[in-house]
Amino acid sequence: MIDKPYRRIIRPFERLKDGSCAYKQAGVDDNYYMDSDYAPNRVELVRAYSIIERDLVRLFEYIEPADKNRETYSHRLYELLLRASTEFEANCKGILGANDYNCPRDFNICDYHKTNEASRLSEYEVRVSVWRGAPKVFRPLDKWSVGRSLVWYQAYNCVKHDRSRSFQKANLENVLSAVAGVLVVLFSQFYVLCFRAHAHVGLYHLGDGWFSHEDSIFAIKPPTTWTETDFYRFDWSVLQGQRDRFAAYPFPANGAKQPDLGHE
Repeated sequence: MIDKPYRRIIRPFERLKDGSCAYKQAGVDDNYYMDSDYAPNRVELVRAYSIIERDLVRLFEYIEPADKNRETYSHRLYELLLRASTEFEANCKGILGANDYNCPRDFNICDYHKTNEASRLSEYEVRVSVWRGAPKVFRPLDKWSVGRSLVWYQAYNCVKHDRSRSFQKANLENVLSAVAGVLVVLFSQFYVLCFRAHAHVGLYHLGDGWFSHEDSIFAIKPPTTWTETDFYRFDWSVLQGQRDRFAAYPFPANGAKQPDLGHE
């Protein structure tokens, strides 16, 4: 039983009849993920992502979101790949730091990978609603389930360090995966507040396990494989009045043996 929420990590409270999970505590308006001690920079993080998504939508005026254009690359896509990837890094660092993870060197992909165990990021799906033909589904962090590096993150590093040789990796496919990766890590921290910086989200939809919002071109499907021992079991209306209301997730210590993730 988890009787206190971890900082910057959402978990279900129960499983619903359709097999999906309820991440919001019934009957509680001011949920734990809105507490400033949970994440003091929530609004900043969501605003940063929203700007990236808006810029991506603007690019679709020039590059049709379609399978035939997945390998299209450009300076504008290069810019978005860098911005989305560094935003992904910022979120992962924030999650680790909020849970007392110490790293005496610069963070790298081996550190970011540790967030997967806490939030099952590799199981998230993201659907692009404006794709030509059938909506396209991305699983931007699925490779983390087998301990391998992320293709789009490797592309980001290649382009960042040697654009002249790797410029073609700044393509639409990698950019969409990177942006979807940011949305995943935001949802894993803030639930549906990932769609808006405001405390009140407004209209969002839930059907077949998918969440979406009228302001976004994306829908997101969180994991459904949580077990009862993974669920949160607390009454936030009582807990929120306590000084020690959050717990630190026990991330593996820096330097612990990790799977081979490649050089990033």
